Amino acid sequence: MIRLLLVVALVFGSAGFARGEFYKYVDENGNTIYTDDLSRVPPEQRSTAKVYSTAKEADTQPGQNPDRATPQTEAAKPAQVENESPAPQTGGQKLQAERQQLAEREKKLKEEYAALEEERKQLMQQRLKAKTKPQIQELNARIDAYNARLKEYEARQKTFSEDVKTFNAKLKAMIEAQRKAKQKPKQ
Repeated sequence: MIRLLLVVALVFGSAGFARGEFYKYVDENGNTIYTDDLSRVPPEQRSTAKVYSTAKEADTQPGQNPDRATPQTEAAKPAQVENESPAPQTGGQKLQAERQQLAEREKKLKEEYAALEEERKQLMQQRLKAKTKPQIQELNARIDAYNARLKEYEARQKTFSEDVKTFNAKLKAMIEAQRKAKQKPKQ
């Protein structure tokens, strides 16, 4: 019984990862920050932080075609966006490919999570029906197997979250490099 409760706690504890939402806000230095953890958004900005479910959605500026979106800062004016030189093709293409891979991995993780959740529900129903010692032993074996799959899923989810953080750092570095290049005085 305790084992099953632990499983339920672990499944619901990892539910936050499955949503795929992230937040965008501007820090005190005017930098645009992306995070998947609302607690990292300063409390005074949580009510105004923008919530996104896809990176393409976050990159799109008002009035811009989402299919041609490029990362920008919140402080960028529309005229600046139009005149801004694009990121080097190789760097931008690499980030776009990496973003696509992350999106595919996220989709697979969500599907895996849904399957785990369905299996958890079935185990909960079977728990109520298991009366004899052999039935309980079989159920415990299935719970052990489920727990092993859940642990593997959580490891993949953790790796995915770390990869998203790495990607966000690369994206931030690229945006910062573009900002610095733009701010250099012309000689």
